Amino acid sequence: MYRLWGSSYTFSLFSVATISAIMYSVVGTLSENAMDVSFSAQESLLTESIFGNTLVADQTTDTSGLSEYIQSLEKDLIDDSDDVNKWVLLARSYMKKQNFKQASDAYEEALKILPEQTDLMTELADSLAMIDDGNLNGRPMNLIKRVLEVEPTHQKALALAATNAMNNTEIGNAISYWTRLKDTLPENSDDAEKVLKIIRALKGENPPRSDFSSTNNLAKKVLEGKLSIDKDLFSLIQKSLTASSAIFLIVKERNGVAMPIAVKKILYDEFKEPFINSKVINFKISDVHSMRTEVKLSDFGEVMVSARLSLSGEVKPQAEDLTTNVSLVKSDNKFVKLQFLQNTDN
Repeated sequence: MYRLWGSSYTFSLFSVATISAIMYSVVGTLSENAMDVSFSAQESLLTESIFGNTLVADQTTDTSGLSEYIQSLEKDLIDDSDDVNKWVLLARSYMKKQNFKQASDAYEEALKILPEQTDLMTELADSLAMIDDGNLNGRPMNLIKRVLEVEPTHQKALALAATNAMNNTEIGNAISYWTRLKDTLPENSDDAEKVLKIIRALKGENPPRSDFSSTNNLAKKVLEGKLSIDKDLFSLIQKSLTASSAIFLIVKERNGVAMPIAVKKILYDEFKEPFINSKVINFKISDVHSMRTEVKLSDFGEVMVSARLSLSGEVKPQAEDLTTNVSLVKSDNKFVKLQFLQNTDN
C-alpha cells in the first residue's frame, strides 16, 4: 500500500481535542467526586501521548516562522497543486497553529489527489474532530470506519475508533478496538503495555498485584496533609478567585493506570479563610473519596498526590489554573506537603 513520505507512521492521541467522557466510561457509575473530574481529559492516560508523532519531519518547529512557511507552501501549491506532500505539510502546519478548518481543507485537497488513501482519511477525521471540540461522531467516524475496511490494522484509526467508543460509553466496542490496536504492536513493548493498561481499566481489572500490599498499606489511617500557597502568588491570584473556584486533590497510582484512585474537591468557602489568614489549609483524603469501583485508596502501599486550583471551578484544566508539586506518599509516611507553584504560562 502506498504510504506518504515512504514509511509507516506512528501517532499521538494528544492531537485529538478533549475527550470529555473518558473517565466516566472507565468508571461506569460515578460518585459525586468522580463526576467532578470525569471531564478532565488531561488527567487521563488516554489523552497522553501513547505513541511518538513521527508522521512528518516538519520543516520548521519555530512557530514564529510558521506563518512564513505556510505562505511559502501556499505559493508553491498555486503553481503545483498536484503535490500531495506539500498539501500534507500545509495541513500539518495549520494543525500546529490550531487552525483546524484550514488543516481539514488541505487534507481534502490531498485526498483529491490520492482518494481512499488511509493515512489521509485518518488525518482528515482527526482535523474534523478538532473543529468540533473533539467530537468524532458523524463524518470523522465514517472516515475512520472506511479506513478500517481498507486497512484493518491501521493504528491511528483503531485508536480514534476506540476513543470515540469510549466517548459514547460503548465499552465493549472500545475494548475491541484497543485490543485490535494492541495486537498490532510489538509484544511487551512500552506502547503495548500502555494500551493494555487502558484495556484493563475498561474491564475494571485490578492493577498488577505488585502495586498492592495487604499488610503494609494506607488503610491504617487516612492520608493527611497540608496545602500551601506563597504569599506573593496568592496576592497575584486573589482577585481572580470567585465563589465557583475550587481545589481538586488528586491521588494516583505510582506506576499504574492514570485514572485517579481518589479525588477530593475543596470548595471556595472551605479554603478562602485559611488561605487569607495563613496561606495554608489542612486536608484529609481516604477511601470515601475513591473513584474506582475495583480498587480503593487503602489498597495501595504508595501513591502520587497532587492538587490543582481551578479559578473558574471548571473540572477541565484551564491555562490560568495553578498546580502543585507531585508528592510520592508511602505507607510509612502518610503526611503530604503540597505547595502551589507559579504558572509560567501566565
